[in-house]
Amino acid sequence: MSARLIATFCFFLGNISFYFLVTLFMQTAMGLSALDAGFVMVPLTLAFVIAARRASTAQATGISELIKGCAVQASGLASLAVLAACIDAPSMFALMVPLTLFGYGQGLVMAQLFSIVLRSVAHSRAGSASGVLVTVQQVANATGVAVVGAVYFGAQAAHSQRVALIAALITLIAAVALCAAALEWLRRCQSPAEASARPTIAT
Repeated sequence: MSARLIATFCFFLGNISFYFLVTLFMQTAMGLSALDAGFVMVPLTLAFVIAARRASTAQATGISELIKGCAVQASGLASLAVLAACIDAPSMFALMVPLTLFGYGQGLVMAQLFSIVLRSVAHSRAGSASGVLVTVQQVANATGVAVVGAVYFGAQAAHSQRVALIAALITLIAAVALCAAALEWLRRCQSPAEASARPTIAT
């Protein structure tokens, strides 16, 4: 269960903190209104929904699919960091591309993460295991906002908002990489019965 909880913690460490970071940058550094910032996030939302539906109807799902989703997320974060490093004032439409990539990867992971984590739990302990999982999720969300916020405002005070964004994105990439590493650890340690079992995904 430890690898499952580590993967869950690392995934949600970069969940709410990502949206906090991006909306903060768009409104304070780029000067976008709340409405414009929300408009930029629309493609991300659509990509998330599409990926989640794809993950729930895929013929072959499992831990490998989650690792691929982490890779897509990391590529979206890296693309956003490169965009911020190369362009002084990226347009709203330029931001949509890496955000959409991130949203698609996040949808691939979140759609089946809980099913993968709870797959090996006995039915008699499903309630308590779900409670532990939700607690880990909430703690990770709060920790992520605190850590990413500290990195962002610390780098902003020492350098600039662009450097702060890049530093915070690197922190998020590290969280996604740790999630992928925990999932790979879980994949290597799972029993043949678990490996052949297909997760049940709520739709």
